[in-house]
Amino acid sequence: MIRRAAAIVILSVGLIAAGCGDDDAGSGAELKPIDSGGPRGSIDLAQEGDQITGTIRLAGLEPGSAHAAHLHGEPGGEFSCSGEKTSAHLINFPDLVADDEGVAELSVEITAPPETLRGGTYVMAHENPRTMGEVASEAVVVEPGTAIMMAMENPPIACGDVPAGS
Repeated sequence: MIRRAAAIVILSVGLIAAGCGDDDAGSGAELKPIDSGGPRGSIDLAQEGDQITGTIRLAGLEPGSAHAAHLHGEPGGEFSCSGEKTSAHLINFPDLVADDEGVAELSVEITAPPETLRGGTYVMAHENPRTMGEVASEAVVVEPGTAIMMAMENPPIACGDVPAGS
């Protein structure tokens, strides 16, 4: 009985470590809730040349709900979730759509200018979809430094800084 319990603990710790370990190929950053107890997840994005690939995952959502997600930043600017923020979007990702368990996972594959994904940028997820009444399914690269004004109130629910060297 003790061996079986120990094996379960070791397996569980191994699975947790595998899911949370550093990934040299991507940012491996945490998507932290804005409010205590809010949704949380991860961003694991990498850029090679003009190609950005990876995943954005957010858990703790209402099943079936859709949420806008953006890469915020400006050329040469240093912004963060806990510091100075910007309304400028570099990429509008497809909306995150929660499954029956309240988990949204988005695979990202997009062409963007080199060094779009870098330290000083951050991913922000919002309460509502990008456009009220519809789910955005396409990623859009925004001209650097362009401020995006939302036509509706769309408060942030989670944020994750992109580490330097991503």
